[in-house]
Amino acid sequence: MDRARAVDAAEGEALAQVFRDRDLFSETAQNFMAYGLDINDLGDVITAYWAVNWGAVHQSGRPSVAQVQGLQQQFRTALAGSQINAKTTPAERQQMADDMLMRLILIDGGVEQGLREGNAAQLQSISDYVQRSSLSSMSIDLAALDLTTEGLALR
Repeated sequence: MDRARAVDAAEGEALAQVFRDRDLFSETAQNFMAYGLDINDLGDVITAYWAVNWGAVHQSGRPSVAQVQGLQQQFRTALAGSQINAKTTPAERQQMADDMLMRLILIDGGVEQGLREGNAAQLQSISDYVQRSSLSSMSIDLAALDLTTEGLALR
């Protein structure tokens, strides 16, 4: 919230109010469970993060359970071969998960609101932001990917 307040005090306070009024982490944990994901598992947080981001870029909302399970398996396979556990401390992994959770809560909420209200401008703004962010931070072009029951795949 401090970063949001630094950018725009009023918007930052409005965002803080949302977190005071609702238990977004509990709501997110329930959403995770509906997909067979655990909010306390870094691999599952990564799965949900990229599922939400893909949905934002494609302005489609939340993907199906089968798509998320395919993505989950794809990331489990990728993480099993990675050095993430060897090269990071539990505290660093928790920080990664917390950062991803905060971002996915905000993105998911914005997309769901935009879809509910039919706000095409909001959906496009979120889509553009997520696409730019994914390209700059991870070199992942979500616009060029489909989310299938096997996970992310080139179109």
